[in-house]
Amino acid sequence: MKPWPPGGSTSSNVYVSKLRGNNVGAAVAQMTLVVDAAAQTATYSLMMYNINGYTMSHIHKGNSTTSGPPVVLLLPGLKAGQNTTIAAADLPTIAPIDICSMTYTSKFAAADLVQLNGVAFSWTDFMTNLAAGTLYANIHTVTAPAGLIRGQFMPIKGWKSNVKASCGDREGWKLGK
Repeated sequence: MKPWPPGGSTSSNVYVSKLRGNNVGAAVAQMTLVVDAAAQTATYSLMMYNINGYTMSHIHKGNSTTSGPPVVLLLPGLKAGQNTTIAAADLPTIAPIDICSMTYTSKFAAADLVQLNGVAFSWTDFMTNLAAGTLYANIHTVTAPAGLIRGQFMPIKGWKSNVKASCGDREGWKLGK
């Protein structure tokens, strides 16, 4: 097993978001974000458990009590710089899938930040909001299109996963559509 984050961590560049919600059953997730400010890139690992009808996930701008626009798209299969200038109605999705347990690891750069409805979001904006605690991860589903679970990013001094989740009986789970 390879250590996460790659290359070790320092308290100034590692952030974690523990995604939870109300009345969502066993759905939980955790996203770890390792930022290289000089290279203007971030590597992330998104661990999701018990998510039915998953369609998309993002990093949004907003505090813990308000919803805000997406600033980073976190969909498997997006290429660098793809779909970064979009309208809210055109956010890319995947065909809904049911997830028992899935970890998705990828990287994004300054060029991948979303410009939603013509409003730009720069790398400086990203770093300022990350430091201020006004960025959150959000997972969207068929039954919760505005977001099923979410969590604010907080800096951490070291990395340790504390997501405790288990999957029920596999019988009856849909593996995709």
